[in-house]
Amino acid sequence: MELFDVKRYAPGQKQADPGRENRLLEKLQGIIAEKKKILEEKQEKHKEPSVEKDQPAEHEIEESEEEETVIQTPGETFKILGDEQFAEKEKVKRTLPSWLSHPVVISNDLTQKTERIDDMPFLSPEMRENLKKMGIETLFPVQKQVIPWILDAHANPPPFRPRDICVSAPTGSGKTIAFALPIIQLLMQRTTQKIRALVVLPVRELAAQVFTVFKNLSKGTNLNCLLFSPNRSFAEEQKYLVKEVNGKMHSRVDIIVTTAGRLVEHLCGTPGFCLKDLKFLVIDEADRIMEQIQNDWLYHLENHLQKDVQHFPGRNIPVSLMTLKGELAKQPHKLLFSATLSSDPEKLENMKLFLPKLFTSVATEFKYTEGNQEASKELVGKFTTPAELTEKICETEMEKKPLTLFKLITENSWRRFLCFTNNNIAANRLTFVLQKMLGDGLVVKDLSANLKKNARMAILSKFAAGKVHGLVSSDALARGIDLPNVDVVVSYDCPRHIRTYIHRIGRTARAGRPGTAVTLISQEDREMFKKILTTAGKSPLQDIKVSSESHEEKFSSVLVELNKYLKDEKKRMSVRTQKDENTMKKPALKRKKVDPEPGKLKRKKKRLPGKEIRAKKAKIN
Repeated sequence: MELFDVKRYAPGQKQADPGRENRLLEKLQGIIAEKKKILEEKQEKHKEPSVEKDQPAEHEIEESEEEETVIQTPGETFKILGDEQFAEKEKVKRTLPSWLSHPVVISNDLTQKTERIDDMPFLSPEMRENLKKMGIETLFPVQKQVIPWILDAHANPPPFRPRDICVSAPTGSGKTIAFALPIIQLLMQRTTQKIRALVVLPVRELAAQVFTVFKNLSKGTNLNCLLFSPNRSFAEEQKYLVKEVNGKMHSRVDIIVTTAGRLVEHLCGTPGFCLKDLKFLVIDEADRIMEQIQNDWLYHLENHLQKDVQHFPGRNIPVSLMTLKGELAKQPHKLLFSATLSSDPEKLENMKLFLPKLFTSVATEFKYTEGNQEASKELVGKFTTPAELTEKICETEMEKKPLTLFKLITENSWRRFLCFTNNNIAANRLTFVLQKMLGDGLVVKDLSANLKKNARMAILSKFAAGKVHGLVSSDALARGIDLPNVDVVVSYDCPRHIRTYIHRIGRTARAGRPGTAVTLISQEDREMFKKILTTAGKSPLQDIKVSSESHEEKFSSVLVELNKYLKDEKKRMSVRTQKDENTMKKPALKRKKVDPEPGKLKRKKKRLPGKEIRAKKAKIN
């Protein structure tokens, strides 16, 4: 259009056509008047009831297509030019990889014991004998699913590589035997002694427990297992680990059970420690290991495994049978186990799994069909508990929590219970209060990290023998530790996360035995605990009530004794600290050597022993 043509100014143009500007101005005024007339007609039509408000006039549509400017009148909303539709964006739906959304489902009912180990053809005679010595006659569901799968995966010859697996099953369902038994059965055929299995765990107590299972299952075989433990010196572990023959270092063991930090120490400080022939890498309590940044153990392990591997630039990898058998096939079979395994693909990506496969348990029976997409979504992110476990809650006031716990113990006749607090200080104080209120009828002990290992082991052995009836602990025992015959687990302090809750209540109802879990909550904690249960896909729990019988006088007197005990304990700690400071050796001050003046130098007399002096005098005489 002429109105929007940009032309250079020519000096002679005005003289050639002096009326051009007046014509353009008149044309612009005519367009404005026409626009005003259209807007007035539009407003009048909106007022008429017979005309629909959303139906524009024909000449209005034509003008809207041709117009390049819009006149906005007061009170009218801004009009968007064009035919674009500005609709709300759809929310991005969570899409999981196929192996996470299509798992192998494991039953969480541990009471189904139909097939005996003598009727299982995939077990070797040595394994059957060792299982019977351990008192195991049948296998649990997770063991029936995982053990034959691992054995079949390693039945294929190289260069076939078995798929890595992730196993998420309830606490106490037998996950340790599920990976220990197939490893030992497959390594029994080895000819030379090399490290072929590595088991990594988050804490030393759990590592000692898993090591015991490996030792029991490897009886009657030629396999040697070693536990990296802080109870043994580093130099002593090196002697048990490697030996020197004809100037070369050789391994003394086949299977290693360790924590992450101790593994890095040996990778960096033990000459001859080699994991090049590693066949199995087991990561137990994998969700905690993934969150553990302890010397970045996985980085050091991968560097150790890939140290002498030939790397090919880009994607130009020579595809040949020798290459597949050699460099590319030297990767350990990774086995991840946990009761609260993360379903976050980003966290699992760091483990660099090879075509992973998921084994998981659900609360109800489930059969996947191709069109049943909704059911597969329910499997992801849900933490299951044993079917034999009964979960309850008890609402109480914050100030009366110890009194409520005392009533629960006495009224329900609990004789083997485990109580969890959020810290060691609360555990120590609660132990004092419970022991004073229960008297000599029951023995309650504090099991905190402040105690030395020998003291903790002594308390655990007394609990197993029935000499100690109740244990009060922080979350140090909440993960993986197998305590025998715990009837009731009490969460004295409300757990802060769903994983903490799952591992706490997993100390009871183990190996098919019934158990009860009770959580004490205040009115303020009820909403938070409800969200925690929703995260696990659980329905609201049953309430447990206590009697209205008052023990206020007894409780008040015990609190007075507690205050006196805390003051005495504070004095003892201050005296002990003062003694430690006094017994500390102060560094001796170094005296400066001052050179004497040249004129004052004295010759030192040579002192001889008494016998030599007497001998010289005898010769002279």
